[in-house]
Amino acid sequence: MVNQMREIKLPKFLQAHIDRRNRLWLQVRATNPSYTTAQIEARLEQLGA
Repeated sequence: MVNQMREIKLPKFLQAHIDRRNRLWLQVRATNPSYTTAQIEARLEQLGA
């Protein structure tokens, strides 16, 4: 039997936080393509995400 992936319903505030963090991640990556994952994480912390 094949396991089916189900989309998990998150509370709106949590989904909004995830969406904001993803947008910021893409923005930091676009403006600083040489950043490592650790540098991006540090930048997100500075931005409060």
